[in-house]
Amino acid sequence: MATATVRCTTPGDYASKSIEALNSKAEVNFDHDKPLDKWLKSAHVLYNQAQVQKQEGTDDTLRHYYVLMLRYVDIVCNEIPNHPGYVDKGRQVEHKKIMKTVPSAVEDLEAAKEKLRKQYETEFERKMEEHKKLVETRKREKAEQDVRDAAAAAAAEERRQAEMEARAAALTSRPNISVGDAMLRDG
Repeated sequence: MATATVRCTTPGDYASKSIEALNSKAEVNFDHDKPLDKWLKSAHVLYNQAQVQKQEGTDDTLRHYYVLMLRYVDIVCNEIPNHPGYVDKGRQVEHKKIMKTVPSAVEDLEAAKEKLRKQYETEFERKMEEHKKLVETRKREKAEQDVRDAAAAAAAEERRQAEMEARAAALTSRPNISVGDAMLRDG
């Protein structure tokens, strides 16, 4: 699921934001110009697809089920009764048949929402634990690198000191020749 990064500080906050994202994903752009028959058929298809997702029973299919069922309930309860073609008595009878599934669909939605909430809370806690371990690993690696850097700096300083001492020793071991002596020899 692709969503914007949102900072959450508690499992409940993370679960709420995640469910809000699913709710947004479930929004339907209802076109009143589309024939009502197509919307009734879409409602049936959504319901059947949701049932397939529910039977599979995985975490991902639970999310899909929730989105599909939310769309179904929205179309059946909010959109179809406001469609211009709803005045036809045959369509109203068909809609009433569909409406009989809504109470159980709403119950299932509430149960799915609670399961999702628990899954998201568990996911948040797992992610926080992973993040904590990652931060600890990075701190440990940085401390180890700092130790290596300090050892390298100390070794470089020792080499510099040794070179300076060697130069000083070389200068003190040379005979003391003045400029005049050097000129006489070169003569």
